Amino acid sequence: MFIEGFDLNIRLFRWVNSHHTVLLDWFFKGFSYLGTGWVLPAVVAFLVLKRDYLRLKVLAVSVFLESTLVYLFKKLLNQPRPGAVLDDVHLLVNLKQGSFPSGDTALAAVLAVVFSWRSPNWVRACLALYVILIGYGRMYLGVHFPLDVLVGVLLGLLCGVAVLWTLRKGQPNLRIRDNTEIRS
Repeated sequence: MFIEGFDLNIRLFRWVNSHHTVLLDWFFKGFSYLGTGWVLPAVVAFLVLKRDYLRLKVLAVSVFLESTLVYLFKKLLNQPRPGAVLDDVHLLVNLKQGSFPSGDTALAAVLAVVFSWRSPNWVRACLALYVILIGYGRMYLGVHFPLDVLVGVLLGLLCGVAVLWTLRKGQPNLRIRDNTEIRS
């Protein structure tokens, strides 16, 4: 139980989790679904309709890698959720499995990396906001400590970037954006 032992981790969690309004409760309950696996069928359908099979392959490998690592960390570390170790948690969603790392923020980060690839800056900014809102929402809903969220984001970013980097190594002239060529 090392995660909840960090004072800053607990203080930041309590600050985020204590600022509730009816509107934000409603918003984060709904928005949090965009960080779960339930969003993947819609994302896959979108990519198939666009015939963006390369991005679909990158997404599949990245999500597989991210999901495997999140599962292993959760099983190996078995960290409790905030409501299990702290009093007065404003819990809006009841989850039972381990807390560390946040799988929802890891998935959001993977999606952000994959969709940022070859996208304009405004799309990248929207995706960054998406990841921030998913992460903040996990603390707001009372299901994750800040460190869970931070490591989830870093893990998701690492998985997405690693898959893209590996793809680039296999195809040295792969274009990151439509007008920019990567050179080894």
